[in-house]
Amino acid sequence: MSDCHLVSAPRICVLSAAGGCGKTVIAFHLLAPFLLNPLLVCVKERIDFSGGLSPDNLLLVRNGDFGVVFEELTLNQGRPIIIDIDMTALEATCTKMKRFSGADEDIDVFLIPFTPEVYSIQRMIWTVRKLRACGISGQKIILVPNRLQARTLSSPIEDVMKVCEGPDAPRFFWDVFVEEDEIYNHFFRKQASFRSLLPCEFYRQKARDRHATREDRQNYASYAALAARAERVEPRLKQTFARLMVHISPGMAAAA
Repeated sequence: MSDCHLVSAPRICVLSAAGGCGKTVIAFHLLAPFLLNPLLVCVKERIDFSGGLSPDNLLLVRNGDFGVVFEELTLNQGRPIIIDIDMTALEATCTKMKRFSGADEDIDVFLIPFTPEVYSIQRMIWTVRKLRACGISGQKIILVPNRLQARTLSSPIEDVMKVCEGPDAPRFFWDVFVEEDEIYNHFFRKQASFRSLLPCEFYRQKARDRHATREDRQNYASYAALAARAERVEPRLKQTFARLMVHISPGMAAAA
């Protein structure tokens, strides 16, 4: 992997063959807020969640066109890039990735989120096999548990550990996970991330503005309540991000 990528501008691909496993949470809430001016490339038919990112930080690539993704990786040297691949585009992306010899060398790590449900774990394993069939080293694949409660995997952890066996197996770390929290569903409905909602005091002041209409004040009060919860979520996500960066790039972890 390129030291330049790892130290200052990682290229991170988030993907899974399972829906609802946390790709959006990982891309928009765990990664993007803690990277400097990241470009989030969404490989899907449409962007249904913007996370409060500006158009300069968000790019839609349709039909799993890895050629366009490869161009963006080349054009944006020195800039952090997050590639969020929708489950419906995974097959096409992997097929087109095979046509670009060494294309995966421009991606530092592939993150595969999964939830404790058996189906999600099975699809995670399928995704690992798909990436390996593309010639991607297991050491560039990190499995990230999502929607965990009290750090406990309630589904057969043996299936996860088996896929991590061997000298070139994917990596799995007990200290890198995202806890279950209903707040992410609220973020989705508001089209916001925790970082775009902060500071909370801004919305509180707007909600107390007597010159505003009651409807506007109620709307600001709703955002203020969500922002207050976002303030509590941020430290946990930042800690998980720092732990993840330790395994991707010790230099970045120190900076975080």
